[in-house]
Amino acid sequence: MKLPAPKTLSLVFRIVLGLVLLMIGSGVYQALKASAPELETADPEDRSIRVQIIAAQAVPLPRQWRGYGTTMAKDTADIPARVGTTVKDIPDDIEVGRVVAFNQIIAELDATDFDREVESTTAQLAEIDASAAQLAVEETRLAERLDLEREDIRIAQEEYERQLGYFEDGRSSQQDLDRAQRTLIAAQRAVVATGQAIDALGPRRDALKAQREGVDARLKAARENVTRCTIRSPMDGVLEAIDIEEGENLAPGQRVARVVDPRLIEVPVQMPASARADVEVGNTVTITTRNMPYDCPPWQATVARIGAGNDPSTRTFTAYALLDQTGTSLSDIAAGGGAQRMPIGAFVASTLISNDVQPRWVVPARSVREGRIRLVVNDKITSQPVRTAYEYEGEIPEFGLPDTQWVVLETPLEPGAQVVINASVSVLDGQHVQPIIAQAPAADADTADSGGPGANP
Repeated sequence: MKLPAPKTLSLVFRIVLGLVLLMIGSGVYQALKASAPELETADPEDRSIRVQIIAAQAVPLPRQWRGYGTTMAKDTADIPARVGTTVKDIPDDIEVGRVVAFNQIIAELDATDFDREVESTTAQLAEIDASAAQLAVEETRLAERLDLEREDIRIAQEEYERQLGYFEDGRSSQQDLDRAQRTLIAAQRAVVATGQAIDALGPRRDALKAQREGVDARLKAARENVTRCTIRSPMDGVLEAIDIEEGENLAPGQRVARVVDPRLIEVPVQMPASARADVEVGNTVTITTRNMPYDCPPWQATVARIGAGNDPSTRTFTAYALLDQTGTSLSDIAAGGGAQRMPIGAFVASTLISNDVQPRWVVPARSVREGRIRLVVNDKITSQPVRTAYEYEGEIPEFGLPDTQWVVLETPLEPGAQVVINASVSVLDGQHVQPIIAQAPAADADTADSGGPGANP
């Protein structure tokens, strides 16, 4: 028997293998076709775009005003040197950024000169007191001598009257009468001299008193200067600056340190001059910063006072908002960190909420484009120009949208008018659309507006 040629066998094998693979592929195709879901075919007549809308309504809203400012500590203290002397010692824990308590020692100054002045003035006071005591003794002795001299006058007067009687009776000579009269005059002269000495004690006493008051004032000043050589913090706070070094010679009035309390912050907010009529003490101010973390809510402050005039160059006025962070301890603030702690010196944007609450026509900011909004009238798009009164930031639950950026319109709308939420959807005036009342989150709304089922590519 003759075997087939090798080329013939190879050809037959290839034909058989091809038929087997063709049968396997046909079987896979039939299996996939049988298990495939059946797709619903869109109605070729229905080519309308689905757009999300809200029903226009006037919502009670307050007036909002935007302003800007830089935060500053409400309570600050520049600690000056009140005496001219040398810095003796600065405690190791006195450094910039450290927390200091009221009456804590900031620095010790050299009080040697003032101590010596205290000793000198104290010695002068003792000398003056000794002089005053001597004056009192002298006054006592003069008073006693005056009493004796007055007694001499009485005796001399009686002797003179007796000699005068003898002279008139002829029992005494003129010489005896003259001697008695001279004795009386001498006693009277002694009383006058002693009285004059007593009268001179008053001015001397007044002079000693004035001298003592002057020395006592110098002593108090010297003691006060000794006390001033110990510089203490006038308040609880954080050291913002230390301007001295050990061994430095200070002049009176020179700043030694600066202490701030960052728990109470004041923000001078520059507001438009047109907002003055709406701004009142007690208004709430929402404060934000550009680098505010995403998980940090805005800060809430309160208007504490309002500047008296407007700045004609910028057409603004200043409203001073007070931000209270006293719930945070100084040590926590000094330790750093904490996204919800407003720092000092931060440039902030402020939104002031006035007390003027009125019904206002408001739409989402994304529904306004180039000064126009789109309305759905009889299932067709109609654009309408609008004028913006101001922007409003915050949630408005009446519309059930997650939007926080809104536009308050000067142009009133028809109640219930169907406003297209997203003005970026590609539709033209007169185009047929299918309106859907928005109740879904913003992400779903964007999806539906930009191209849901039935939307044009």
